[in-house]
Amino acid sequence: RRVLFRSQAGTVPVGVAAWPARVERVVYTGARLEVQMRLADGSAATAEATNDGTAPFAQGQDIVAWFRPEDAWVIAAVG
Repeated sequence: RRVLFRSQAGTVPVGVAAWPARVERVVYTGARLEVQMRLADGSAATAEATNDGTAPFAQGQDIVAWFRPEDAWVIAAVG
């Protein structure tokens, strides 16, 4: 599951799909960073963001993962 947006607890916009989560790892890949998290139901999710040097996420931090439904997309199965 890939989460397009993420937010710290308490700052979730109205009208989005949201799940409680815990940060498992923050991966720095140069110009962007990847936040790997575990949702409350046990499934994994990943959020990507521009690496602006602030990195407000840390391993073990409780967050709320969210995305706007209009920003979601589906990859069709091949075969």
